[in-house]
Amino acid sequence: MLRPSTLLSISVGGVLGAGIRWIIVSHLGNSGFPWAVFALNVLGSAILGCLVAELLAEKTHFQKEILTAAASGFCGSLTTFSVFALEIAERLRNGEIFIGISYGLLSIILGLIAAWWGYIVRRRSHLENTEGSAK
Repeated sequence: MLRPSTLLSISVGGVLGAGIRWIIVSHLGNSGFPWAVFALNVLGSAILGCLVAELLAEKTHFQKEILTAAASGFCGSLTTFSVFALEIAERLRNGEIFIGISYGLLSIILGLIAAWWGYIVRRRSHLENTEGSAK
């Protein structure tokens, strides 16, 4: 059962991760190659890998609640890519090469298609509303 203190810790981690992401992206921009987001995604993946290793360790110097807050809250809001990368890495580590590669490629391809589809649908809806109100 999820304790209120765990939920609060995850929420605080989420606020911090989202805030840091916004500050970095707004200062560095994201034109051309999205270096800021790319760097945050890679950094978040590295942090999440460290946190999961710590969570799975028999002995840890941190409270499990703090690690959960950092993994789910902070990394989850800093980047959702970190979880994606970890899921692929776990499958590869477990010898599930086909599943890991398939999951990665399908997620990327279908994610791009879904994002483009959502953009097109929203843009068409916006254009129709604009043309309808101009008449």
